[in-house]
Formats: sequence, C-alpha cells, structure tokens
Amino acid sequence: MASRTDGAGERSSAQEMPITDHEIARRKEFLQFTEQDVQRLQEVNDLAGKYVDEIVEEFYGHLLSLEEARPFFRDDPNLIEHVKSKQKEYFLRLTQGNYDAQYVASRVQIGAIHERIGLPTKLYLAMYNWYLRAIAVRLFSALRDDPDRALAAFQSISKLVFFDMGFAIDTYIQKRERTISRQTAQEYLAAIVESTDDAIIGIDLDGIIRSWNPGAQMLYGYGANEILGRPIALLYPPEGLGELTSVLERLKRGERIERFETARVRKGGRRVDVSVTTSPIKDPAGNIIGASKIDRDITERKRVEETIRELSTPVLSVRSDLLILPIVGLVDSGRALQITEQLLNKIRDHRAKVAVLDITGVPLVDSRVASHLIQTVEAARLMGCVVIVTGISPAIARSLVAIGVDLSRVTTRADLQSGIEEAEQILGYQVIRTDGRAGPTRQTEE
Repeated sequence: MASRTDGAGERSSAQEMPITDHEIARRKEFLQFTEQDVQRLQEVNDLAGKYVDEIVEEFYGHLLSLEEARPFFRDDPNLIEHVKSKQKEYFLRLTQGNYDAQYVASRVQIGAIHERIGLPTKLYLAMYNWYLRAIAVRLFSALRDDPDRALAAFQSISKLVFFDMGFAIDTYIQKRERTISRQTAQEYLAAIVESTDDAIIGIDLDGIIRSWNPGAQMLYGYGANEILGRPIALLYPPEGLGELTSVLERLKRGERIERFETARVRKGGRRVDVSVTTSPIKDPAGNIIGASKIDRDITERKRVEETIRELSTPVLSVRSDLLILPIVGLVDSGRALQITEQLLNKIRDHRAKVAVLDITGVPLVDSRVASHLIQTVEAARLMGCVVIVTGISPAIARSLVAIGVDLSRVTTRADLQSGIEEAEQILGYQVIRTDGRAGPTRQTEE
C-alpha cells in the first residue's frame, strides 16, 4: 500500500536507516534468504507479470471495502490510480532478483509514507497477509503440476515479504520514537516555561509580545490577556527604548546578544532590576522570525551586593558634616571605583564638608589605585567637600614616590587621629578639656 507524497521527508528517513550492505546481508541471513531463493523468484517472474494487474485490482477492491482504510484515499480516483501504479511496480520487483540497498531504500521510503499518513500497523500487516494468500492461490494454480516448485517459490516470496516488512516496520518504530521524543522534549520544555520563576517572553521582529509565561506575569504584573499583542516597549523605561531598538536591529542581522543587566518597568510604574538573555527564534528554514527573552529579577541580588559593598567600604558619619571612610584590605581598580561611588553618594546624602579617607589597613597602592584616589579627592572637592587621606605607610609612601604619583593637591596626615583633628579645625572645632575629658567644641565668633 502506498500514498502520494513529495518524497522529501521519506528520503530523509531512508537516509537515517542503517542500510549498509552488511545490514542487508545480516537480515537475509536471519530469514535464511539465500541465492537459491533469488533464483526461485526469478523463475516465476513471468507469472508475476501475468497476474500483477489482477492481484493489484483485487487487493485495492478488498482494501477499499474496509472502513478503516477508506479515509486514506479520500474518494480521490486520481490518488487511487497513483497508488495502484506504485503497487504494481513493487509487485513486479518482488521477482526481479535484485534486492540491494536501492531496493531496501524503497521499502524504507514506503514505510515512512505509511507512518506519515498514520496508517495503523495492524492494517499494514493485514494487507501483507492478504497479499501472500493471493500470491499462493496463483502460484499453486499456475504450477499445479509441480506443487513442490510452487511451495518452494511461495516460501521464497514469504521470506522476501518478511524482509521488506522488517525494514518498513523499523521505519515506523524509529519515526514514532522520534515523534515521542520530540513530544516529550516539548512537554518538558513547556513544563519548564510554565513553572520557572523567570519571565520567558516571545516577541516578533517588530517587538510585539507573542508569548508570556506565568513567570512574566509574576515579575511584571500583567496577565497574558493584558499583554499579548502589545509592544514590549511597555516594559522599558523611557531611557531604555534605544536599547530595545538596538536589540531588534541586531536580531534582524542575526547577531548574537550577550546577557546583560538593565532596568524594566512593572505594571504600575515601579522599576525592577533584571538580567536579560535574548535568543533568536528561527523558522524551519532557518530564518529569524523573533526572539525569546528570559528576564530574571535581580533586585534582591542587587540589594545584597549593595549591602556587601557598604560593609566592605563603610562610610561613617561622625558628625553631620564629617565622614570617615576606613579602608581595609587590597584595593584593585574595581574596588577603588566602588569606594569613589560610596564616598560621593554619602557626601551628597549628608552634605558633608570634610571626609577622612584612612588607608592604614591597605598593604599596597599601585598607580591605578592612586589615580582613582586622586580622582575621588577632586570629585569630592567639586561637591564642596575636602578629603583628607590618612594612614599612608612608609612602604606605600616610597612606592608612590617611586612610580611618580603626585599627591601635592591631596591633604594627607600620618594617622586617623591627626586626620580627624585636621578635619575638626577645617570645620571650626577646637579641642577643650572639661573635667579631665577632651572633646571638640565648635569655635564661634564673638
């Protein structure tokens, strides 16, 4: 039995089957299909030509009488004539004596066609059973004077039919297994998409939202019925629209987009920090038709990082207008930048006039770190705050001189106590002693 097809998918299936000469020989050996069987089949080749039309017409007459088989032909006379023609070609090949890789490939292709159209294996096997009985009747009728020869020829045809069926059914099984594997993978992927806390959003190349998982609803506050079909720009802050335009243009060019961190806007207007991963979506032909975006809420991580940053670089407010920043441990360029940000933010928040930057606990300062410190001092000065650097050890002092760092515009003191006293003088405080205790008192003009 066969059906009309363009053959592309079936040829692919034939290529996937291990149709090697060794495999063909091994299967023939299992069935005890020998050269003697080939000779017997060739000897009845004339009979095949004599009965082919009769057998095929009876075969399809019987097939179309079955309710389960009729839907595969759709009452289409052209289709029926087409498959009859293909069936006659197959029937005649049974007795031509050439059962090589090309012959096997045609069997695999037929099996793939039957699997593709959804032909039940029980119907497929029943039709082969009908075929064998019809052939047996003709053989024993034509060779009634030599029943032993008829029996031998029938046994050889039976072996070949089982040989053909083996490849066809293997094709059924392999394609079904691949289909099940794809379905399982798709179901597994769908379960991940539905259960993950990450927002997984599908957009087309115009930036229109086409898919929206529960994680996206949790992160952004919009239900799928509210957001599908709307532009993803809805989730971007005004300053982020340029980012969206750039991403869409790069997607259209097929460029890879690395993961990055940015800000988005929830329903209601609240901003949220997210990590964004963008991957292209391709159609079966390999054309990019959109993108899958995975947005992960990193607000808590950012908060923890900020806490750690503050703990590693504590800025202490000892008075409303005086800050102390003690630094301990190695300082690289990244941490130096962090120190600058922390100090400038605190200067702004406290409206500080003086800040003491103590580096007693820093074992080494190289030229890059020194440059950052100088820039910090200059930036603070622009904000109206004097920075005093304290705790420069002899080793660091020698190192800075050796590498030519100019600290002439930086106020320095030997230790933290000296730095605080200098700061208090700048702020107009003086130390007075009352009841044996020392404490600063702001000087006032009389």
